[in-house]
Amino acid sequence: MSAWLTRSLQDNPRLSDWLSLEVPGRVMLRSGKVELGQGIHTALVQIAAEELALDPDRFDLPPPSTRRGPDEWLTASSQSVESGGMAIRVAAARLREAALAAAARLLNREPSQLNLQQGEVLLGGNATGHDLWSLSVCIDWQQDLCSGAEIKPAASYRLVGRSLPRRDLPGILTGGVFLQDLTLPGMLHGRVLHPPRPGATLASVPTVAFRKRFGDRCRLLRRRDFVAVLAADETVARLAADFLAAKLSWRAPAIDLPEDIAPWLKQQPARLQRDDPIVASEVGSALTATYTRGFLLHASVATSCAVARMADDRLHVWCHSQGLFLLRAQMARVLGLPDERIVLEHRPSAGCYGHNGADDAALEAAMLAMAVPGRPVRVLWSRGDEMSAICGSAMAIELKAGLDGEGRMTGWQATVWSGTHTSRPGAGGDINLAAAAACDPQFASRSIVDVPEAVGAGALRNVIPLYDLPAVAVRHYQLTKLPLRTSSLRALGAHPNVFAIECFIDELAHAAGCDPLDFRLRHLTDPRAINVLKRVSEIAGWRPDAETGNGNAQGLALARYKNRAAYCAIVAEVELAESVKVRRVWCAVDAGIVINPDGARNQIDGGIVQSLSWCLKEAVRSDKGAIAGLDWDSYPILRFSEVPEIITELVAPAGEGAGEPMGVGEVSQGPATAAVCNAASRALGTRLRHLPLTRERILKAL
Repeated sequence: MSAWLTRSLQDNPRLSDWLSLEVPGRVMLRSGKVELGQGIHTALVQIAAEELALDPDRFDLPPPSTRRGPDEWLTASSQSVESGGMAIRVAAARLREAALAAAARLLNREPSQLNLQQGEVLLGGNATGHDLWSLSVCIDWQQDLCSGAEIKPAASYRLVGRSLPRRDLPGILTGGVFLQDLTLPGMLHGRVLHPPRPGATLASVPTVAFRKRFGDRCRLLRRRDFVAVLAADETVARLAADFLAAKLSWRAPAIDLPEDIAPWLKQQPARLQRDDPIVASEVGSALTATYTRGFLLHASVATSCAVARMADDRLHVWCHSQGLFLLRAQMARVLGLPDERIVLEHRPSAGCYGHNGADDAALEAAMLAMAVPGRPVRVLWSRGDEMSAICGSAMAIELKAGLDGEGRMTGWQATVWSGTHTSRPGAGGDINLAAAAACDPQFASRSIVDVPEAVGAGALRNVIPLYDLPAVAVRHYQLTKLPLRTSSLRALGAHPNVFAIECFIDELAHAAGCDPLDFRLRHLTDPRAINVLKRVSEIAGWRPDAETGNGNAQGLALARYKNRAAYCAIVAEVELAESVKVRRVWCAVDAGIVINPDGARNQIDGGIVQSLSWCLKEAVRSDKGAIAGLDWDSYPILRFSEVPEIITELVAPAGEGAGEPMGVGEVSQGPATAAVCNAASRALGTRLRHLPLTRERILKAL
């Protein structure tokens, strides 16, 4: 049992937390993992359907809500299948066991003589007159699942491993399912005037001019540094917000982000968070290199939105939060309401890639709804709001390693400078919601914490190389005062850390006079890592004797996400002209048992595309003391015409732990960027260590 006793199961140990049989012929499945466009609800239904030998279309899976369990903390860190899926597998297996045990008592048989097919209990292949629903009253729905259940062996699977159609796609393709489309009778439209940057305070509000312009068509609300407008007409609300935005006076500290961000990061206020004993590299030569990534935006297609209504002494909020129960707890603190009087319900939006403005928009809608009891309020952010709200932290990674006379690494040191990778609601005991701090200084965030290493780490995610090394030391400077608000962005610190590690491995291979593939293989004993590395080199036609410096090259990278999840190896082929052009990407992934191969490939390929955008184009820039990238012109992302051919292969698992599923949502982020940078460096004939790989950076490297 210990191998799959996940946090989801520990926190929600009752059978009734996950499944019920209220409607004859149908199974109600519950999950706290929200659908973010990753197709997770399709995979979760497959898992339950497999254990219960039922067709997937007989399952109902409503959107997660605080009215119905389970509370699964966060939908994050590629844990939906590993944690939530495994909990559902156990619950479904226990329901099967309980139903067969109940039928056996009624039939005076042994449970081993019976089996379930499409909900019916069979004896020797014949119907017994009993089914799941008739036996429901004989089942103890409060039983504790943590004592174990006999899950089906992989050899018997008929649904898991098949690319079943996505349950969410029909609604997406026909429209109307997104939060932005939600319309309630009598709904008002709200817009919040967000400060231009963290630390800004409101100097003045043109109240008289506003009333003269809009009269009773639009209501102005202010509480300290929180300013919002409410109108029955969405266009009026938008025009009113634009009017105020041009006239509000803010006192705001200037932002000045240099192009060379490493020295700037090292000068910021910091707390030494980890300081391992330094590794001596006395044998042979020692190499040192520093790699950097700038601040990154989420760059979601849709902007944050939420709808709220205060009625009958209860607050109901529809939002796109990844952690409904976590958000509810902090909203209760701000609004002075008990938890049980706040209902949060998830509605899909256009992706989030981590902690974006969804939680903040939810609180804003709730605050406005409480000002107009009985009327639902919809809050929609502008593009500028979305682009300036929360970003992924810039990072600098300094690496040092020794090589002996035989070209083997003798020691490894990593020093990391980074802001926090979590300012989600409740992190560090703080509320961490911008509107709360704007209304009342007591709600301002005071703790700067990062994701604990025990649950995957933030800045130090994947900081330890996957390779066999005699000694590794890590030093972590957590930056405590940055001019931008930072939090979780897809893969967190794994993206810059894997980029740095895998580029440095190439540099070490060059110093050792060794092919990058061979150099990696000589430092690996993990059979699954070796397997994906060899497989991607085969499908990509890796050329160990290829020339460098001729403008075309392949690059290689390898990582195991969080050093304990799925393995990913990537080869990228690039061409250098006026810029770096990625021609092809080959990818091999070992994710253990894959529930839905098509869904897994979509996640892997989507991660590659986003990673290429980060690698080639994206970084927050400043201009005249403010953030410059508040639209698609000033914050460029990869275009459809720039997406390369991507060949992804799901490698059959082998060895210890091969039967466990592992999430793939963030597995390709780091290796894709590293592979492109290694390819570009080989094509150029000189090392590229700083993201993004813009034309200006390449010319500077030359």
